[in-house]
Amino acid sequence: AVYSTVLFANPEQKAKVQAIRDAVKVRRSMMPAHVTAKGGFCDMPGIDDVTALVDRVCRSIRPFPVEFEGKPKAGRLANGEVLATQPIAVTPSLLALHEGLHSDSSKRDSRH
Repeated sequence: AVYSTVLFANPEQKAKVQAIRDAVKVRRSMMPAHVTAKGGFCDMPGIDDVTALVDRVCRSIRPFPVEFEGKPKAGRLANGEVLATQPIAVTPSLLALHEGLHSDSSKRDSRH
């Protein structure tokens, strides 16, 4: 199995992103507005291992806001599907979370 870690947007942010998706008529199933903190935890035996890793990394990181950057974007894929996204600011806190998850999972993967 492959796992990823996402940070869901607050209700107000979710509603803004969903309004854009509705306006451009996104027809594919999508997760509510979120930021992927770390995609692709590979070679993890199970969800309990992912949870333990996230818990270990997050103990050293203080809560922080996820900030929008720029304007929402919409585009069309080669197959005609429409996507809508909201760019986010890569803040030091968000980067520290991503790097902590990446570094810790890399150490774990190299042990197996």
